[in-house]
Order: sequence, then C-alpha cells, then structure tokens
Amino acid sequence: MPPKNTNLRWEIINPSRQHESFGAQSQNVAIPAPILTILANRGITDPQDIDNFLNPSLDQLPPPQLLLGLDRAVNILTEAWLRKTPVLVHGDYDADGVTATALLVKFFREINLPVFYHLPNRLNEGYGLNLESLPVLRKLPGIAEHSAPILLTVDCGITNHAEIAAANDLGFRVIVTDHHQPDPNLPAAEAIINPHQPGCTFPFRELAGVGVAFYLAAGLRAEMVRQGVWEKKAQPNLKRFLDLVAIGTVADMVSLGGANRILVKIGLEVINQAPSPGIKALLEQIGHGAGKATSETIAYQMAPRINAAGRTGAAEQALLLLLAEDEKSATVLAEVLGQANQLRKDLSESMYNSARIQAEEQFAAGRFALVVSGEGWSPGIAGLVATKLAREFWRPTVVLVLNVEDQVRGSARSVGKLDILACLRECSAYLNKYGGHPAAAGVSLDFAKVAVFHESLNESVAMAASPTDMEPRLEIDLWADPGEVMEESILNYVQNLGPYGNGNQEPIFGSRPEGVKLSEVKKVGTDSLRFRIEAPGKGLSGIGFGLARWAETAKEGPLCLAYTITRNNFRGNESWEVRLVDVKIPL
Repeated sequence: MPPKNTNLRWEIINPSRQHESFGAQSQNVAIPAPILTILANRGITDPQDIDNFLNPSLDQLPPPQLLLGLDRAVNILTEAWLRKTPVLVHGDYDADGVTATALLVKFFREINLPVFYHLPNRLNEGYGLNLESLPVLRKLPGIAEHSAPILLTVDCGITNHAEIAAANDLGFRVIVTDHHQPDPNLPAAEAIINPHQPGCTFPFRELAGVGVAFYLAAGLRAEMVRQGVWEKKAQPNLKRFLDLVAIGTVADMVSLGGANRILVKIGLEVINQAPSPGIKALLEQIGHGAGKATSETIAYQMAPRINAAGRTGAAEQALLLLLAEDEKSATVLAEVLGQANQLRKDLSESMYNSARIQAEEQFAAGRFALVVSGEGWSPGIAGLVATKLAREFWRPTVVLVLNVEDQVRGSARSVGKLDILACLRECSAYLNKYGGHPAAAGVSLDFAKVAVFHESLNESVAMAASPTDMEPRLEIDLWADPGEVMEESILNYVQNLGPYGNGNQEPIFGSRPEGVKLSEVKKVGTDSLRFRIEAPGKGLSGIGFGLARWAETAKEGPLCLAYTITRNNFRGNESWEVRLVDVKIPL
C-alpha cells in the first residue's frame, strides 16, 4: 500500500522503460506494451519468465528436498507415524502462525498421525516458545505418556535457544519450521527448516511460515508415497490446503513473487471454488460474495479478523474456525472473530490517538526513529499502531507497552527499504529479546532502558537510512492516458497480474492533465472523493479515499492523477473502478 502522506514525491520506476520502447517485443509476444512495461518494472522480461508469471502452476514450484533440514524432519515424522508417537504443533498467534498450525493439524489428522496443538496467548506468553508453558505442555494427556514426543514449531522457534534447550531436557524431539531471520548460531533442534538458514539452497527465501509448513507436508507425503504407504493417485490432496497458505502468506506481507505467487494464486482458486466450512463462514461474515475473493479480500477483511483473535488473547478461536468441519460451528466461530475484530478496532483507535501525540512531538524534533510508549496499552495492538504511525510520519516506529515491574514489550515497523531488524541488532545491548523481518519486528526490554534504547535506535537509523528512505515516495509504473488504460485488453491483463501485495504491488498509472476529464465529482463519506473519469467512448467510476479535499479543485480544472484500476465487488456486483492514490496540480 502506498504511504498515506500528503506530500509524496512521484517517481517513474524507470523513465527509460516507458511502453513505447516495447513496441516490437509487444508484437512478438502478443502482450500489450504497457503490460510489458509493468512486468519489466518487476524484473520480468524473459519470455519464459513472463509466461510463468502470467500462468502460474504448481509444477513450477521448487521441490521440497531443496529445503535444508526437510529430509531430516521427514524422517523423524515418518518414524513417528510408524510408532504412533504424538506430535505437538506449536504455532504463533498471528494469521501466518494460525494458518500454518491449522494446515499441519489437518494434514496429520488425515494421515492418522497423533497430533496436538498449542497457540501461545499473546497477552501473557508472548511470541514463540515459552519457558513456563513448556513443562505444562509436556504433561498434557496423550503427550505425557510418551518418552520422546515431537515438538514441531511453525512460524516460530528459530531464535528460541533457551526454550529449545529446555524442551530437549523435557524429552521432546524438536523440529523447527520457521521463516524469520536466524541468529548466527542456530538452536539445538533435531531438525530445522528455514530458507534463511546458512547452507539452504532453496531458490526462493521469502516463504511465509505457512509456506514452510506446506512444504513440510509435501515432503512427508512424497516420502510416504516412496515407501509405499499410498499409491501416488491415492495420496492426500495438498491443493485443498492452499486456501490456508494463501491467507497466511498474504497476511504476513512477505513477497508475492516466486513460489509465493504460485501458492497464493492457486490458494485463491481454492477459496473461491471449494472453501472449507471455516473459510466459507468467514467470507459470509464479512459479506463477501462467493467466488470473488482476492488478495485484497484477504489483506483487509479476512486476515484482520484472524489476527484480531490473537491480538485479544483468543487465537485458538481463529484456529478452531479454520479446523471446523461443519457450517453450524463455523458460523458461530466466525461471529466470534467478527466481535474480536470490532474490539480490536476500538482499542486501536484509542491507542493510536494517544501514541500520535508523542509521535508528532518526536517528528517535529527531527527524530529519525519514533519510539512511543504508554501504560495500559494492549500488546496485541502495538503492531497496528506502529504501522499506522510509520506510514503517517514516514519514520521507522516502535510502539512500547510499559510495565514498570516487568519487561516492556512492543512492535517495530520500518519505512522504505530500511532494514529495521538490522537497526535493532545495533541496539541489542539494550534489548532482552528481538526478532522478525527487515520491515517488521518485535522487541522486549527492561523499563529502565527505554530512553537509552530510543537514543541508540535513533543513531542506528540515522546511520543506516538513505535520504530516500526518509522521504515518502510514490512509484508510478508508467504515464498513460486513462482511455488507454481502460482498453479491455489492458484491464484483463491487470487482473491477471495479481494477486497483489508486497513484492507485487498493484500497477500505478500516472495521467497528465491533458488526458484527464473528470465528471460527477463529489465528496462522499467523511473524507473521500467520488467521481467519473471519461475517455472517448468509455468511462469508469472512481474513488479517492481520504482525498475529499481535492473535490473543488477537480471541478475547476484538469489535474495530474496517480491511480490503480481494480475490480470492485459491491453486494455481489463486479465492475472496474479507478482508485486514486494521489493528486497533483500541474506545474
């Protein structure tokens, strides 16, 4: 999503790569020249790569065996299947962790491997494995009776050195599946699957946690076919689980290129054609028409409800929804998630209003990094507020929940291409724990170190940030007249370029004033702009969220527009719609 800032600097991604230069190539491959420009802007120029991108299929996925540690994990699980040794799947409380847990629980149940699960309570256990909860889990009925049950982490574990050592002492055999950045030294697990670990040759490192879990299931299925447990034609159909992979992958904001694009594209087909009872109920709860879900549906409607359960300390409700086998129970659980989402919205608004006052003062003081804090705030909402503040002020932001008697916990969000995880690493002397991604991370530290941590982080960001990291920009794919963009051939390809998300943003078109004709301009809602954009023989309705201030100017004369084109689904009716991203007065 483009930054929500009123002073964006527009940049053409590659000025020399405007679509006129692709005329000859366009004729050769029968793809409209503007589409070739958009593909080239994403580094896709080879004809075979173009074909693979536009027509993704499961047979294009890299084989599971390329993931370092997968063979060892498969051997442990195969032995567990033969001996009926229980597996405890330990997930995380966000949408990626919940979907990854649901996927493996469903798969293990299908192959009759004894399986249990645990999702940490965000409010009192925190992220990942927990030293206090491990002995309790070891004593669970069904696990306590076995001398060496398996603890299998999903979307967590790669930095849980002390916890994994404790799990080993408790008699667990530990398998870690994760996608977060590892420390230089890996934990003492019996098997580790993480595409970021040293020595891993998997060609696509940006899998989400649920993607790694899917690959583990694929590797285990392949080994059991090899051993003759099933004939290939009778093996479990893993495509059915790609709905979960799509949700977790989009929700975790990993790159939607490479293998992730394939997994999400096919996963959306599953969601739209054969949704599980839980996902069907979730779609009905948000009022979404059957067969119309997109990556945007996941990002802005489905994932927030799944995440809301974890943010309010009830992640298991979301898991139970995804595991539901009948429509009645799924409907009830979907309603619970809807209520949790409303609570999340209320908490988020209150917390944001308080945090923004601090952020505004720090921004005015010239801080490179914003660190805001408050007592009584919800740890589960910290990431949402950090994201909103970072986007508004265009500064990396940390939101901390203060507790003078315990560790202070919080969430960090970056801007531009700044690696917030690397900056936190520079400040690690003041942190008790940290981890995550270059764009988003979690931290914990002592109350007494909050001020010195802020100073250290500010210095780290000042050293690491380039001038462009601190300046909000809007990257435009190409200049084009609206009439050109409205051509049916262009619209069909724009739809096929999805699913959109991190690493594959919706194409943003720029139109100069001489090609823009607006009509029916009016303010709608509290702060949005509704209009119609006209071209010879055609026209489309448009919306500009948060851009109502341009209503009178738009009525008076032409403007430069930056916009996307999307399929709008309103009450079951689909139509193309222009969505304004930004507006400028011509020079």
